[in-house]
Amino acid sequence: MTNGVNTNEIIQFLDRVERIEDEIKELNSDKKEIWNEAKGRGFDVKLLRKAHSLRKMGKEDLAVLSLYATSIGVFE
Repeated sequence: MTNGVNTNEIIQFLDRVERIEDEIKELNSDKKEIWNEAKGRGFDVKLLRKAHSLRKMGKEDLAVLSLYATSIGVFE
């Protein structure tokens, strides 16, 4: 402990955050590879990303989005 601060504890917190950041970088790289694989197989990645966003939305949000899209003629 230095000046009332537990240095080891601070270092442990920082180490944990840095490990998680490394894992996130790895996962983002994996995700990029998946999108590239889909593109290589002929899929429109821009539209797949939109579909991915829609799948993450709740049912109520999807219902409202559908209502809005229908009312402005998106599906015509």
